Amino acid sequence: MTRFTETTDSRGTKEVHALQPGSQSGAFTESPTPLSELLKAAPTPASPSLLSINPDWDHQKPTSVSTITASKMERAFILLMATVVLSVTPEVKAVLTNANNTQFNITRTGCGVTKLCVETPADCDPAGNGTCLFGSVNASTPMPPNGVEMSFQLSGNSSGYIALGLTKNQTEGTTILLICAKINETFEFRINSRNNSDGTLSTMDREVTEIRGTVDGEMIQCEFDVPGLNASSTRNAADTSYVVLLGSGSVNGSTLGPFNVRFASDLLNLADPSSNLSPPASSGNKCGLHSHVLAFLVSILTMSALRTV
Repeated sequence: MTRFTETTDSRGTKEVHALQPGSQSGAFTESPTPLSELLKAAPTPASPSLLSINPDWDHQKPTSVSTITASKMERAFILLMATVVLSVTPEVKAVLTNANNTQFNITRTGCGVTKLCVETPADCDPAGNGTCLFGSVNASTPMPPNGVEMSFQLSGNSSGYIALGLTKNQTEGTTILLICAKINETFEFRINSRNNSDGTLSTMDREVTEIRGTVDGEMIQCEFDVPGLNASSTRNAADTSYVVLLGSGSVNGSTLGPFNVRFASDLLNLADPSSNLSPPASSGNKCGLHSHVLAFLVSILTMSALRTV
């Protein structure tokens, strides 16, 4: 243990000297070097003190430990909140569910009666041998404001993908693009949003269920259900009126190329299977025309008979 002693020289200057332990127990000898010189020569501590955090220490008043601690806590809180915000930001991702039963058959059976059908070329049969891009939709009972569940069928030939689109305006806004693709020789379903102005495809957050699909060479066929469809932005009613698009596109690896529209309908009520059928000619007009012709022929025969008599 070191002790200290204070001395005064002949000029009245006071100096503090350290007393070092001597060889005998309890004995101390006075160090010839003043304490002020010993402190100057002392090495700088390896770890800085809390007060050395301030880079402008030489030009500012010392900051209290409590102030520095509060500043650290504030920075830690900001960092924590930023981490929480990043961790809870939802990823835009569709919820896709495959059907347990993978067997299905796509035909024209029920077109105009139980399901609305669109196709190109006109009246082509997806069950036939010719090229046919075919789509159909069967809508459930509207349930506002939850929209309508619709069951779709899609069939066509492509080395990449085929798709059915639903939109209110083909040149404005966006299109819900329901895609059945051939990727690495296997079937894959996707749902995208298409920008109708520039054709850009982006991921869409929507649920699709009961997905079934097959790939046979370039023949792609699929079935799927989409719940909660509503063409109305206000959702105060179940609006089932859409322009239906049929088309195809390329696939590069797993990246989809642009959607090429091959068919575009008028605005159709998808809940009405017959909404795209031409109304039949009025049978009353035909009957009226036949009666006029018959009366004319009778009059000619009567005049001929009178002249003969």
